Amino acid sequence: METNLVETAIAASTNASAEVLAKLAKNENEEVRIEVARNKNTSADILTYLLVETASDKRTSAEVLTKLSKNANASVRWAVARNPNTPEEVLANLAKDKENEVRKQVANHPNTPIETLVILTTDEDPLVRWEVVNNRNTPLVKIAEDISTPAKVLALLSNNEQSFIRGLVAKNPNTPEDVLAYLAKDKESFVREAVAGNKNIPLNPIISNNLISNITETNQNRNTFDDVLNQKTDDFGDVFDKKRGIAMSSSTSAEVLAKLSKDGFYPIRHFVTLNRNTPTDVLAELANDEIKLIRRGVARHPNTSTDVLEKLAKDKEREVRAEATYNIVSRNNKVAPEQVQPEVQQKPTTNRIGNAFPHDNSVPQKTVRSAALQAVNNMPSPLENNETQKQQNHSISHKL
Repeated sequence: METNLVETAIAASTNASAEVLAKLAKNENEEVRIEVARNKNTSADILTYLLVETASDKRTSAEVLTKLSKNANASVRWAVARNPNTPEEVLANLAKDKENEVRKQVANHPNTPIETLVILTTDEDPLVRWEVVNNRNTPLVKIAEDISTPAKVLALLSNNEQSFIRGLVAKNPNTPEDVLAYLAKDKESFVREAVAGNKNIPLNPIISNNLISNITETNQNRNTFDDVLNQKTDDFGDVFDKKRGIAMSSSTSAEVLAKLSKDGFYPIRHFVTLNRNTPTDVLAELANDEIKLIRRGVARHPNTSTDVLEKLAKDKEREVRAEATYNIVSRNNKVAPEQVQPEVQQKPTTNRIGNAFPHDNSVPQKTVRSAALQAVNNMPSPLENNETQKQQNHSISHKL
């Protein structure tokens, strides 16, 4: 207790150097951190660090997260995009952020609206598009094949660069006729074949004519289903695109998933772990995969057996152990998922924005609820530059 009082006094001292305040900003005691936020000698970087902590905390209100989402510092916006309580409308705005890392977090967020996810499928950054496809709560494949997906969303997906997504849209009975007419001219024969099998085809002569004009080419150039499975996958080209669609489709049989689980190109094996229908025995085999991403997918899968999960809970990689342990605890239903300890529930990730203060989410986040939150509520945003940010934040902190 006496130590905390001393550190609090130092943090409040006008004689405290920026270096000392930087160390105290990471102090476990909240009162110490509050005084750091108030101190006029605290640098802009340290103030940003405290704001990132606030943006990362689950207890931060939607109002404050909305304010922080407009902060000039990309690290703060990145933290907002990762917060599980960030509102949909804020995520929709952050999907337009100039920073790729911020958009990646939006693409992977469970609260991101479907319409926003679809827009992000055309993002200039391939890693953002990858996160959309791998979004655990609203996988793009499920959106494309779900009969309840709105027609306007299906229309957006009909322009997706991934041919297997266009194929799923072509099969969807809710796809509008004008979209089917567009897909009937698709460069991929299996997309056109999917259009031909759609129940709306007989009602639209334009679509039928488009398909008839392509029938010779289709018969001459099409690959059978087995041909696709037997082709070697060694890059992210057309074969990969088709196999990915097969691996992630809810209609793919257990036999085909088993075959794809042995594909030599590891991203295909990864997509097998994302399919909720992947059998337990296939997952057991994939649990021995040398690629960490594959084992992590097995560790989080609902069909993975308990004995395999217990094995993965002792995996050499921390992320795999965390996923397996979380799956075991949730499955046992001893506690609600939100009550699981942070080192189990949260997935360890790294802040790749390049901020000087990366966050390890395996450690519970602390929050400066008094100083930092009040500073956020009053601060102008966006700020023009770091110097302006430093001056204005200090001006605010002096009013606390």
